[in-house]
Order: sequence, then structure tokens, then C-alpha cells
Amino acid sequence: MAQAAIRPIAAPVEWGVGLADEALELPGEWLVAQGAETEEALRLYQEGRELLEQGTEESLRGAIEKFEAAIKFYEDNSIVFLGAIVRYWLGFTYVNLGYNREALSQYQVAFLIFEAATQQATGEDLETARSWRDKTLPNLGAVYNYLGEKQKAIEAYNRALSLSRESGNQSNEALTLNNIGMLYSSLGEKQRALEVYNQALYLLQKLEVRDGEAATLSNIGAVYSALGEKDQALNYFNQAIPLLRAIDNRHGEASALHNIGTVYLDLGEKKQALEYFEQALNLRKVVGDRGGEANTLNAIGVIYWDLGESTQALEIQNQALLLHQSVGDRTGEARSLNNIASIHMAGDNKKQALVYLEEALLLKRAVGDLAGEAVVLLNIGAIHSDAEEKDRALEYYNQALLLDRAVGNISGEVYTLWNIAAVQRSQNNLTAALTNIETAIALIEQLRAAAPAGELRQTYFAEQQGYYQFYTDLLMQLHQQNPDQGHDIEAFHISERSRARTLLELLAESQLNLRDDANSELLERERDLLAQLTAQQQLLTQRLGNAQTPEEQAQIRQDYTTATNRISSELDAVINQLKRQNPAYTDLKYPEPLDLAQVQQQILDEDTVLLQYSLHPDQSYLWLVSKDGYETHILPPQKEIEETARSFYRQIQISNCQNAPNTNACLDRLITPGAALYDQILAPVAQQIQGKRLLIVPDGALHYVPFAAIPQTSPLPKGTEQDYQPLLTQHEIVHAPSATAIATQRQNLRDRPPAPQELAILADPVFSATDPRVTSKTPASPVTLSSTIPLNTDLLLGRAALDRGLCTANTTLQRLPGTRREAKALQSHSPDASTVLDFEANQDWFETTALDQYQTLFFSTHGCIDSQNPGLSGLVLSLVDENGQAEPDGFLRLNEIFNLRLNADLVVLSACQTGLGETIKGEGMVGMTRGFMYAGAERVVVSLWNVNDNATAELMSQFYGTLQQDKPASAALREAQLALWEKYQEPRLWAAFTLQGEWLGREEE
Repeated sequence: MAQAAIRPIAAPVEWGVGLADEALELPGEWLVAQGAETEEALRLYQEGRELLEQGTEESLRGAIEKFEAAIKFYEDNSIVFLGAIVRYWLGFTYVNLGYNREALSQYQVAFLIFEAATQQATGEDLETARSWRDKTLPNLGAVYNYLGEKQKAIEAYNRALSLSRESGNQSNEALTLNNIGMLYSSLGEKQRALEVYNQALYLLQKLEVRDGEAATLSNIGAVYSALGEKDQALNYFNQAIPLLRAIDNRHGEASALHNIGTVYLDLGEKKQALEYFEQALNLRKVVGDRGGEANTLNAIGVIYWDLGESTQALEIQNQALLLHQSVGDRTGEARSLNNIASIHMAGDNKKQALVYLEEALLLKRAVGDLAGEAVVLLNIGAIHSDAEEKDRALEYYNQALLLDRAVGNISGEVYTLWNIAAVQRSQNNLTAALTNIETAIALIEQLRAAAPAGELRQTYFAEQQGYYQFYTDLLMQLHQQNPDQGHDIEAFHISERSRARTLLELLAESQLNLRDDANSELLERERDLLAQLTAQQQLLTQRLGNAQTPEEQAQIRQDYTTATNRISSELDAVINQLKRQNPAYTDLKYPEPLDLAQVQQQILDEDTVLLQYSLHPDQSYLWLVSKDGYETHILPPQKEIEETARSFYRQIQISNCQNAPNTNACLDRLITPGAALYDQILAPVAQQIQGKRLLIVPDGALHYVPFAAIPQTSPLPKGTEQDYQPLLTQHEIVHAPSATAIATQRQNLRDRPPAPQELAILADPVFSATDPRVTSKTPASPVTLSSTIPLNTDLLLGRAALDRGLCTANTTLQRLPGTRREAKALQSHSPDASTVLDFEANQDWFETTALDQYQTLFFSTHGCIDSQNPGLSGLVLSLVDENGQAEPDGFLRLNEIFNLRLNADLVVLSACQTGLGETIKGEGMVGMTRGFMYAGAERVVVSLWNVNDNATAELMSQFYGTLQQDKPASAALREAQLALWEKYQEPRLWAAFTLQGEWLGREEE
């Protein structure tokens, strides 16, 4: 497994040669001769400063002309000191344009003149000369640093710091400390860099130097990013941006935006990263920052490469290379060469890639970029590994590893360790490979803990799933060689560690109230941002309803994504601030994933076995765990299993056996892929699961599979009549995202007293102004299933007829009369149930009803799943009021579900596809189930496809009636589904609903 390492590095803000506030200081008579010539030179200088302040490429080039003319006037008239001051600003202008060698020349000449003046001047002139000398030294050191001349940079900084402290010039001292921090960071001494940056930050805040404060905040953020502490990095970057914007420092703002983009890229959020990079690129083009433009192009090229757009990536990297070369940025030039080489490697042009890499390696070593050198060495090692030169590959990998560790590049160390382990595994050196991948996994856990909580941590962990799969494969390979060493038990633990970790943390956090005694300004900002998200969601659905073409819809969704990403980023920052300010959150201990023995002790009972699946490219795994034993089985590769699973799912969805001419032939078409799936994933444990409740922890496409509907038979010869006996007939079936999630819920809810009231029902909302309940102003009358009630497209969403289905734009949203019958049936079992129907089934009900007072909640309405914008997923409520006017918000969306406060033993989502959502590696299906569990539901019943209205009403009535007999929810659901199976056979009508979560009743827990 040799992979090309192509990664951008977060560049700190280049404030070390930042814009200062000083006007031109005119020394006394000893240093300057007065005359008309000086007035003309002063005018040119002042015009140059004005152009410099504008900050565009055009104005900066104009400033250069003015400064050069002023210098000529001064030096022609032997007024060399004032000429040196103008050279200082000319050097600064060159830096802003990325011409570092030209800047170095100007700073060197200016410094020599200032230094000579300090040897000859007296009195006020001496102070002026010293001031300019001390001001020039840090900038001289910064340019040496940019050019990779580290030793000269250190010498300049050390002298500058000493002189600043001698003179008591705290402004210069802060500037020098900031530059020293940048140098330490580039050398990999991150902790020393943080110490120095914090000294600089203290001085700058004390002196109220806002541009310096902002830039130092960004530099601190860049160090935390390099250390893998992404949450801290974003915190510092987001503090810097308002300061930079307040003083219109577009150079600094562009750098901060670039760095935020890099954090998101490191976390795997490529689209969000690209938005920030594009903002940074636009600013850098406006101000003419060619070096910064090259850095950002580099990063954008990486994203296109990650997205598989190799041609565009190569074009962008070549643009960046030319810019880096034009401004003399050897560090950036080497980065571009490495990235170009990586693209050639992916295209199997290894020979050309090696040429670029060798050139990059020389540059990286010349400028002392140790972190970049490690990446280049890694890529060279990858080329040798692909060429089966494994020992040569290990030599390069080990060199890279030493450098990664020397500079504290944890993510680089992880990647290198993985490559080393892959080579060792290919050489059958499994013990050494195991040691290295174990070290890598420990570092990933460290980086994951430092990533921002919530979706960003989830995305980061999804990007790391390949490491866990490799670790599991390696352990299982060791198990096959040494079956008695317990490697398969450890493999189970690794599988559990790789699952639903974000959900576990959410469940732990759900026990806290972050808003108790919280900062009122933060709470107000949170409310404002949530309102903005709701407004964007409403705007999106309104615009989609009016869109005429797929292209228009795509652009509307892109606009929505851009806007909501910005709002969500700010909302995440506010929530993280609330967490940091909450003492209970500081003391919160997240649950640790359980090992096999703990699962047996804490989760399983004598009647329940766990079937935990892990699908991998080469081969997959099944762990069967019972109360007192376990087995491990090798299954076919992921692709084979998922193809069969999708085929079975599709056949169920398209079947209509009730109306087919030959019902048995229709069922046979379902049984064939179902039997093949049984053979792949259940046949190996058929004997061991007899008579047991099955706790299913699926993986990949198995999340979509209705296990209850899988036929209990291997494939029979073609033409053989098959008797459909689904798994449901022999087993109670429960699903969970992970075994540890069950344990966490049990721990969290163990001492929770039951809610005082039994049941609340929401059903039969009003979706259209043409609904008879609006037009007749009379109680609702029956509506035939074949009738469709058109939805005003301004009112948001539509759906396909007959099903409580997936909402899509530009269709009709049909009333669901079966939900009313369902509600009436539930009320017959529980007469005191709180029931809302018609117009009252709206958003106000959720806002005004104390839902935590109910043990069971039934929501019978349309469900909407939006895979492109998951935040839009939710339940459809009444969209109009009694007068046919649009409700302000006719949806209960996912983010609102998370904010509910429930005390429910059971939540039933009697709608379509409510069990689906976004499938995320390492997390499984992320959707409404997770939201309701976070809100306080112990178990949730959800559906896997568009369910039939009549059949669902019948199923739910049977289900709740059985619940009233004090049977656990999982047993009650099985009995209801068995009744419909016996009546209809066809799984489309009965198998959609699954129970997620706890299966034990309250008395059994």
C-alpha cells in the first residue's frame, strides 16, 4: 500500500514584515541637508505610502516607482539616511508582491546605512538612527527566513531582540518575537514557537497594535493546526479575522482564510476548504500577493487531485510553481514540485515523478523545510515500494519518520507509519507491522480528540477508516497464523473502536445542559445563527419549487451549501465556546468503546447474540458474540456483499406482488438475491443463532438491508419452487450503530424516572391550501388513495403518490388518510393519549408541548430525506393554517430534532425512509434516528423505504396493541410484522420498519 503524499501545509501569516504606522521621521541637521530637492522627494515618498496603503497589485507597483524616484532624489543630494528610510518601505513593498530577493537587497542597504549612522550621530539623531536600525533587523530576518536562509535569520532576530529590549521598544520587541516564533515553527519546534508567540501577543494586546495582534493569533492557530489541535486552530483563526477586517488588512485576512481552509482540508471537509481557499485566492489577487496566491493555488490543486480531477489539479499546480519561482519562494517551489510529482505518480508516470521529487528534495534541504522534506522522502519511498524495491522504500520511509517526529508533525507520522507497516506486511513481517499500525492508531485517537467536536470530528474520523481496516486485516491475518493468541478478539475491539464514535460523544454530551448559566451574548448569537439556518432552508425549498431546469436546481443547492456552510462554521464555533465555558463539559468523560468481554458482560443476555459486520475491500468479517462465547468468520469482499444487498433492496422496492399475475413468481424474484445475501452473511452462523434474538451492527450497504426479510435459505437450483420463510419467523431483530452505543444509552438512562403520561400522537397534517379541510372549513372527510392534492410550489416540497415518501421538488404532496386511522387505532388502545391532527399538527405544537412528559411518541406524517443537504431532512408538519396561509415553518428538521428534550421509552416515525440518512464511514447511517436518541429516546422505530399508507396503519395499530400487553418494543414489532407477513407475504408491505436501540423492557434493564 504505497500512496502518494500530497498535502498542503498551513502557512502562518507573514506579519513579520507587516505594515507599520510610522510616518517619515526627519532627523536633525547632522543627518540631513535641507533644500528644495527634499520637498520633491518627500512628495514622492508620501505618494508612494498612499499607494502602498491601497494594497492592490497595481498600487504596489506604482508605489515602487514613487519610492525609487524618491531614493534617487535623496541619494543624488547625498541625503542617504532619508534614502535608507525610503528603501525600508521599498523593501516592504517588494515583500507584499512576493519579490523576496529584491526586498532583501533593499533591507540590507538600509540596515548598513542605519547602522553606520548609529556610530556617528548624537542626541535625537542617535535615537532616530537606532529606531530605524532596530525596525529593519526583524524584517531582514523575516526575508532571510522566507528565502530559507535560517541561520542568517536567527542571527538577525537575536540581535534585533537584544536591541529592542535594550532600548525598551516593546513594539519592535513584539515584532521580533513574532518572527522568531515563525522561525521556530518552520524548524518544527512548535512548543517554543507557542511560548514566543504568546509573549508577542501579550505585548501587542498591551500596546493595542491590532494588526500585529491579529497576525499573531493566526500564527498561533497555524501552530495548533500543525500539532493536530484543529479546534484550537480554528478558535485562533476566527479571533483574528474580525480584527483584520476592522483594520482592512487584506493580506492578513487572506492568510487567515487560507489557514482555515487548510484546517478543513486536513479534517476531510474538501468542499468547505475550497470555499475558504477561493476567498483567500480572490483577496490575494486583489492585493497582488503573488507568493500567497501561489500557496493558495497549491492547496486548491490538492483538493482537485483528491476529487479525482487530475488534469485540472496538474494545471493549477503548474501555475503555482511558476508563481513560486517568480517570487523566489523556494519552499513553495519545492511544495509544488512535490505535488506535481504526486499527480504523475497517481497517473503511473513514476519516472517523471522521480525527477520532480529529486529536485524538490534538494530545495527542501536547501531551505531547511524538514516537514516538507519528510513528505518528499515518503513519496520517493512510495515509488520504490510500487517497484517492489521494499528495502529501499523502508529506507526512505524511516528517514521521513525521523523528520516527522523531529518537527512534531503527527499527521505526517501517522501516514508514514502506515506506509512502513504496509511494506512490512508485504514482507510477512507481521509483528513489526502490528507495532507500527498500533502506534499510528494511538496517534489518530490523539488527533481525533483534538479535532473540533461534532461534524468536523466525524468527518476527520471518516477519513481515517482505512487505518482501522488495515489494523483489523492485519490482526485477522495474525489470527489465521496463530488461532490461539486472541488476535481475533483484538480485531473485534478495533472494529468497535472504529464505529459511531461521534454518536457516543453526542450521547454523553446529551446529559449536559450547555446553556445553564451560559454567556447571554453567546446564547443570543446561537439563536440568531439557528434562525439564519432556518431562513436558508426555507429559501432553498422555495427556490427549488420555482426552478425550471436541473441546472437551476444545482445552482440553487450550491448557493444554499455555500451560505449554510458559512453559518454552520460560525455556529460550531459558538457551540464550542459554550462547551469551553461550561465546567461540566470540561469534566465530561466520553465513553470508551467496549471490548468483547465487556460486550458480553454489559450488553448481552442469554437470549441475545450480537452479529457485528465489518466490510473490507479484500475480505469482510463477521463476529458472532453471545453471552458466553464468540466466533469470527471470514466473509466475501465488500463489493460482492454490497452488490447483493443492493439487489435485494431494489427488488423489494420495485415489487408489487399483491397485484402480480403470479404471486409466487414475484416472490421468487425477491428470494433469489435474498438467498444469495443469506449465503454470504448469515449461513456461516445459521446453527449458532437458532432461537436467539439478533442484535445487528451493520456496515456499509448492510445499513439498508431489512434483515427481517432475508429468506432463511441458501440459493436453490434455478426453477426450484421456494418457500419464503424470512428471518423474522425465527428471530426478534434489533439494530444498533455499535454495541457501545447500547451500553452508553443504558448508562445514561438507567436512573431516569418514567414520564408521567403514556402517549402523544401527531398525525394527518394539512399540506395544501386546496385540502378540503381548508376549502370547506368542515371536519376532514375521507380522501381516496388515488386522489392527489397539488402542492403550491411556493410551499416547499412534494412527493410521489400512495407512499409516505421521500420529498422531492415539483411534485405533489398527498394527504395521508391512513395516518388518521392509525391515530384513532392508537387512541382506542390508549384513550388518554394526547393527539394532534389537522392544522394543529404543526411547528407550534413542538414548541409549546412538554414532550418530555410522554413515554411514547408516534409521529405519522411524511418524512423527507435529503442526501445532498442532510440538514433539510426531517418530518413534514402542517404547511398551511385554517385560512390556507403558509405556515412560517412547516418542518421539524434534523437540527431541531437534536434540540428536543425527550423522556421517551419509544419514538415511532411512521413515515418513509426515516431510518435512512447520510452514510458516513465510521459512523454508519447519520439521520433522524441519531437526532431522536440524542434528544432522549431510548429506542426508535424507523423505516428503510417508502411505506404503503394502508399497510402501515395496520402494522402500527397491531404494534401498539401488542405494546399495551407489556411486551418489549422489539417483540411487539416482530409480532406485528409477522401478522402482516402471514397476510401479505410481500416484504415491501411489512419489513420496512426496524427497531434501533434498546430491546429490553424497563423491568428487565
